[in-house]
Amino acid sequence: MNCLGKIALLVGSCFVFTGHLYAEGSELSLMFYNTLNLFDSDHDKGKNDWAYLPKDFPGKLEQCKKISSRRWRDECLNSDWTNASVELKINQLNEAVTESTQDKLPDLLGLSEVENPKVVERFARKLGYQQFVMTNSPDTRGIDVALLFNENVDLKFIEKREHVITTKIESRSKPTRNILEVEFKLNGQRLIIMVNHWPSQGAPSPVRLNVAKQAQAIVDRQVAKDPNTHVVMMGDFNVIPEDHPHPFHLVTMSYASKNPFKDVHALYKKSKVPQEVSKMMPYGTYFYMNGMTWNRLDRFFVSKNLTNNRGIEVDPKSYRILAPKKITKDFVYSNPSYYSYGTTISGTPYSGNINATSPEDAGYSDHFPIYVKLKY
Repeated sequence: MNCLGKIALLVGSCFVFTGHLYAEGSELSLMFYNTLNLFDSDHDKGKNDWAYLPKDFPGKLEQCKKISSRRWRDECLNSDWTNASVELKINQLNEAVTESTQDKLPDLLGLSEVENPKVVERFARKLGYQQFVMTNSPDTRGIDVALLFNENVDLKFIEKREHVITTKIESRSKPTRNILEVEFKLNGQRLIIMVNHWPSQGAPSPVRLNVAKQAQAIVDRQVAKDPNTHVVMMGDFNVIPEDHPHPFHLVTMSYASKNPFKDVHALYKKSKVPQEVSKMMPYGTYFYMNGMTWNRLDRFFVSKNLTNNRGIEVDPKSYRILAPKKITKDFVYSNPSYYSYGTTISGTPYSGNINATSPEDAGYSDHFPIYVKLKY
C-alpha cells in the first residue's frame, strides 16, 4: 500500500480495509478554503516569507527594507510572526472549519496559501486528519496548495501528481502555484481531485486563460486514459466576471473543450433549493473593498461523469458558501475621502491579522470556505 502523505504521527503504518459492504446512499464531503497565509515561523530558503518571521530573525530587517511597496514594506518591518502566532493562526482556522461544518470533518479538505509540509502537518493534526498531500511550487512567496483527507473503507488514496504551471506576461515567465492532482478510488471508481490557486487579479486575464488551458489538458489526458474518470476541480481561481478573455467561458466550461466542466454554484442555482436556505448564503466568497463588490473566486467544477448518474454524482443542493457569523465581520467605509464613506457592508470575511496576539483580534481569512457533497 502506498503510504505517501501520512503525517508524522502515522509514518510507518498503513491501514488495510477488507471484507466490507458498501452502504447505499453514501456521501463524500468536500471543502475548499483559502487560508490566507498559513506560514510557519521559519525561513524557507529562496522564498520571500520575511513578513512571516519573528522580528529579530537574522536578515529580516535588511530584506524588508528592499520591498518596493510601502504598504508591504511596513507590514514586513512591523510584523513579529512567532511560533505563538502560528499556533494562534492554526487555532483560528481550526475554529473556522469546525464552526462552518458543525464539527463534522469534511472527507476531503483542499487548502490554498499554505507554506510547507511542516505547517500543513500541524494544521492537519489539529483538525484530525491523518493524511495530506501538497505541492512544492516555484511561487516567489512560497505558497502552495494541499489536500487533507482520511482514508476509509470506501475512499482509497492512489497517487499524487503535481503539475508545474507556466505563465507568461509579454513573453516574460513568472513563477506561479502548481496544480495538485490527487487520484482516489471511491467505492471502486476512479475519482480525481485537482486543487488550484490561479494567478491573482494583479496579472492580466490572458495569464489565467493560459493556466485554464493547462488544467484542461491534464483532465483531457486522464479522461482519455479512462473515460469513466470522475473529476472535481476546486480552488481559488481568481477569475471575476470582468475577465477578458474569460478562462471559464472559453476553456473550463466551454463546449469547445473535449471535457467541459459544470460550475457547482450554477447547478445549485438550478436545483430549486428552498429560498430560506439561499438567503443565508453570502453573495460570494470574497469581498472587494475598493470596488464594493462580491466575487466567487473560490469554486468547485465537476466533470460530466459527476452529473449523469455514473456511480458518483454531485449533490448540487448540498453546495454552500460557508459563512457562520463567527468568521464574518462588518466592513465599515471609514475614510471620509472615499466615495462610499459611511457605508457598512455586513457579513464580510473576517480577515486574518498578522499582528494579532489574541483570538479576539486574530480573524480568520479574507475568503469564505466552500462545501459540497458527492453521492455514491
